[in-house]
Amino acid sequence: KFHTLRKLFAEKMILTFIASKEKTAVKGDKGEEVLPNMGLGEIRQDDYDAVIFIGGSYQYSEDPVAHRIVREYVAHRRIIGALDKSVLTLVKAGVLKSENAVETEGSIITGNGKSINEFGESIVAAIERAEYIVETKNWRV
Repeated sequence: KFHTLRKLFAEKMILTFIASKEKTAVKGDKGEEVLPNMGLGEIRQDDYDAVIFIGGSYQYSEDPVAHRIVREYVAHRRIIGALDKSVLTLVKAGVLKSENAVETEGSIITGNGKSINEFGESIVAAIERAEYIVETKNWRV
């Protein structure tokens, strides 16, 4: 799923950065490894147009740093996305009521009930219509 999203974002000229709890290789659900660009704690809402939590685990659901990021992004109407089990992170951060939420108004997008391509296109559409982005073709996710 990660590689599908990254490819879609590259096609739309959206720069992607990868963050994790640690700056060591992260394994995907199919065994592929990706090296993060930064630690999770380095994300600030002024630096990136969107943050997307991707994962088949609950690794960030109890993480106070992830909760801070989610709440900051929602408070500033920045795009926050969550796919699969990572939707629980948004619930635990207090911005969604249910892990089964499909999508909310505003800046929160979940992958529930969507294919990976539909989820990615929803993120792209949200970025394209975001009022706070002044320059186009230089988006950062």
